[in-house]
Amino acid sequence: LAEAALWVHWTHVGIAEASTASELLAISAEGLAKVLRGRRMVSHVFQSYAAAFHQRLSAATPASSSCGGGPLLCSAARWPSDLSVPFASFDELLPALPLTARELIGLVAFKGFRFQRLYHREVLRLSEEV
Repeated sequence: LAEAALWVHWTHVGIAEASTASELLAISAEGLAKVLRGRRMVSHVFQSYAAAFHQRLSAATPASSSCGGGPLLCSAARWPSDLSVPFASFDELLPALPLTARELIGLVAFKGFRFQRLYHREVLRLSEEV
């Protein structure tokens, strides 16, 4: 909910109400910045992600969403909101990140596989390629 508030000055509009039992994790932009200070590589990934997110947020309009539902439906469905920013999910932003940031993310993912003891022949072969 409201990821945009981490990366840009964001104004919340309306009320959010959970329809089922939920948990909420609150992360302040200031707290995140404080944690990232002195962590050059992680900070690089976060800064790259924030820049890509901001670019998608700035470009988001109903016309850019190609929703095909007519102007009223598109504008209601595809303007950025607290819930989503068009074309700004992690899997949509990942290819837009610099190679160094993508490599760091891949390294962490690969180490996660190792941590889970998924040392199958395919994973070992991938390790040799990398």
